[in-house]
Amino acid sequence: MLYSLKEYDKTAPDNGTYNTAPPKFRKVEEKEICTSLLFYYNPELIEDRQFMIDGVFRKIKLFWFHDRTGVGIYSDYTNKKIIWYKFGCDHNFVELSQQECNKRDLMHFGSCYHVYECKECGYINAVDSSG
Repeated sequence: MLYSLKEYDKTAPDNGTYNTAPPKFRKVEEKEICTSLLFYYNPELIEDRQFMIDGVFRKIKLFWFHDRTGVGIYSDYTNKKIIWYKFGCDHNFVELSQQECNKRDLMHFGSCYHVYECKECGYINAVDSSG
């Protein structure tokens, strides 16, 4: 599938700079990447940054998703391996009722429509499960 990234201004989604890690940046095992958004959604932004990891500056390629989470990749040239990272919130979603959505002025379209809010960061995600 061919896709095009949206046009962004020069500001990263976290307002970070080239030498800062995104929020909640952490090393993960490959198996965690297999279940990440990387294989369900296209990233909205791809960014290169260089920042300190384990006392050494590393150049990391960041893949940002719509919910401000993402995946980072570092190519360890010396050891010929890829090191994987994730960043952003580990969402903990709870479903909001139609009544709760109405109180908050959020759209809710009925029984096959589900609105979730992350208890950690407040991100709202809505899903139509009607098929």
